[in-house]
Amino acid sequence: MNRTQTWIRSRDPLFILSFPAAGMLGITVQDMVTDAASQVAAMEKIRNRYPQQTALTGLMDLSLEAEAFGCPVRFSRDDLPAVMEPVIRNPEDARNLQIPAPDTRRLSVTLEALQTVRKRNPDTPLLAGCIGPFSLAGRLADPSAALMMPVTDPGTLTVLLDKAAAFLISLLEQYRKAGCDGAIMAEPMAGLMSPAMNRKFVLPWLQKIIAAVQTDAFAVILHNCGPSAGKCWNVLRQSGAAAYHFGNAVDLSQILETHPDVPVFGNLDPVAFVTEPPETIASMTGELIRRCGIHPCWRLSSGCDIPAAARPDSIQAAFDTWNRTAGQ
Repeated sequence: MNRTQTWIRSRDPLFILSFPAAGMLGITVQDMVTDAASQVAAMEKIRNRYPQQTALTGLMDLSLEAEAFGCPVRFSRDDLPAVMEPVIRNPEDARNLQIPAPDTRRLSVTLEALQTVRKRNPDTPLLAGCIGPFSLAGRLADPSAALMMPVTDPGTLTVLLDKAAAFLISLLEQYRKAGCDGAIMAEPMAGLMSPAMNRKFVLPWLQKIIAAVQTDAFAVILHNCGPSAGKCWNVLRQSGAAAYHFGNAVDLSQILETHPDVPVFGNLDPVAFVTEPPETIASMTGELIRRCGIHPCWRLSSGCDIPAAARPDSIQAAFDTWNRTAGQ
């Protein structure tokens, strides 16, 4: 059994967890997103600090792919980079948009970090992070505009989705060559759309990407933290992803009661790790285990990326609660 099959069958927790390492290491978030050595140190710090975490996880920095296409990005010492403005303002811009190489700009830093972590940790599962095709199209054309494009300009949206998918296929192939065992693909904008719109403007491109890159040794975990994600489950599950990951806005019980045949991860409130003490996190984790632990496909996780300002002891409380209950 290879690393991918081992971790995907494991019931151990897999949180989207990297940026709290900045405080533990005495570095900034900006260091983590711009420097390969800092990324390596952060991934290894999280794994060593929380050994119950079932895999090493790369950064969930959803500005990387838009930046590669030319979107300007604003950096912050203690927060994630932000895409400042779109590069697509009209149909001609979309037609002329060039698909960048998968190692463009800071993606080369990410690839270097993942390659280094794989060499230093040859036996531990390693997962990259990336954005999904619709959410990437939304960053290239402005999120509000993209959500209207299925009605106002479906032709231009299709052009953008085709280019986004082609780029993501090449990027995921590079992650696979770097030694990753899979990638968590975040498609949050799909969770703002109806099931019908997901079926027409999200699902075909997810299917194309996943069919192109997923193997027995490389798994795609589809993440969606939008409020409509639960309603779209019967559409999203047709993507062919090896596993699914949902945000805390979703009632996981409704999804789990459909008896999925692949893992479903979720979904503690990530912000609670910043605002709540360990006792509260322990209670929240225990309640989630009580509701979802009866389903063999469920895996404990945060609902989304845990913020850099999270309390390390509150994160530990979630793992400790797992160890005392379902993890025994």
